[in-house]
Amino acid sequence: MQFIRRFFAIITILIFIPLFIINIISINTKLTILNTNYIKYQFEKSDFFNSLITTGLPAFINSTMKSSTPDDVSQYQILTQGVEQTITPDFLKNNFNSLLDQINLYLLGKTNNIQQKIPLSDIKNSFDKNLSSYVSTQLDKLPTCTQNELNQLKNNSELKCLPPGFDPNEVAKAMNNPDKNELISSLPNDFELGDYLMQKYQNKFESFRRFINFYDIGIYIITAINILLLILIALLIWKPLHLIIKWISTTLLISSATLVIFTAIGLASSAIVSSSIVVTLPNEIQNIVRGLLLTIQIPFYLNLFYINGIIILISIIGLISSAKLEKNNSSKSQITENK
Repeated sequence: MQFIRRFFAIITILIFIPLFIINIISINTKLTILNTNYIKYQFEKSDFFNSLITTGLPAFINSTMKSSTPDDVSQYQILTQGVEQTITPDFLKNNFNSLLDQINLYLLGKTNNIQQKIPLSDIKNSFDKNLSSYVSTQLDKLPTCTQNELNQLKNNSELKCLPPGFDPNEVAKAMNNPDKNELISSLPNDFELGDYLMQKYQNKFESFRRFINFYDIGIYIITAINILLLILIALLIWKPLHLIIKWISTTLLISSATLVIFTAIGLASSAIVSSSIVVTLPNEIQNIVRGLLLTIQIPFYLNLFYINGIIILISIIGLISSAKLEKNNSSKSQITENK
C-alpha cells in the first residue's frame, strides 16, 4: 500500500514540476514585462530616448539618403540638427510614458479608448526658430569669399564662404527650404495618437486585452492547482511528519533547480535573441534597440534567479528540519525501547 501511494506521489511530482515552472515564469512576467512601471524604468535606464535623438535619428536619415545628391544630404543634415534641438528626450519620454499608461488602462478594461494626444504647436514654433538659429550659427563661422571663390560659388552646391556684405541671418532664411514654412503650417497643432492607434490596430488591442484578462485568471488557476498538488503529495505520504516535509521540500527543490537551468539558458541566449530581432535596422539603431532589449531581458532573468533562490533556500531549510525531526523521533524511539 505504501509503495502504491509513493508511486502516485512521484507521478504527482512529475505533473507539478512543469506547472510550477509555468506558474513562476507567468508571475515574473506579470511583475516585469507586463508591468508599465518596469517598462518605463528600463527605458529610462537604457537612456533610450536620448540615444534615439542623438544617434538613432542621424543614422536613420543617413540610411535613407545614401542614394541622394550631396545637396539633398546637406539639407537633411540641417533638418536633423533642427529636429535634435527641438524634440528633446524628455518630450519623447513624457509622451511615451503617457501612452503606456493609456494602453494599460485600456487593457485593464478601465477605458474603451486610448486617449493620447501629442501637442505639436510648440514643436512647430520651436523647430522653425531652432532651424534658422542653427543655420545662422553655422554661417557665422564661414569666412568672407575671395573674388576667386565668388566666381566658383554659383557652380558649387556646398556653401564654403559668404559674399561680402551678406547678413548670415538673411542667408539663413534664403537657405531654408522655401516649402518649409508651408510644410510646418500644414501639420496639425495636436496629433491624436490614441485615435490613430485604435483605428489601425483595434483588433490587435482587443485580442491582447482578452489575453491579459485570461492571463491573470490563468495565474490564479495554476497557482491553486500547484497548491492542491502539494497537498495531494502530503496526503499520499501522510505520516510521519518529517517525511511529508522531506517530500514537499524535495519537490520544490527539484522544480526550482530545473527552472534555474532554463533561466540560465535564457539569460545566456538573450544577446542572440536581441540581435536576431533587429537585424534589418541600421547598425546605430540596432545597437540602441539591442541595448534596450537586453536592459529589459536581463532583470527579468535575474528576478527569476532571485525568486528561485528564495524557494531553494526554503526547500533546504525544509530538508534540514526534516532530518532533525527524523533524528529526534529516532532518539525518542530508542529511549522508549530502553525503558
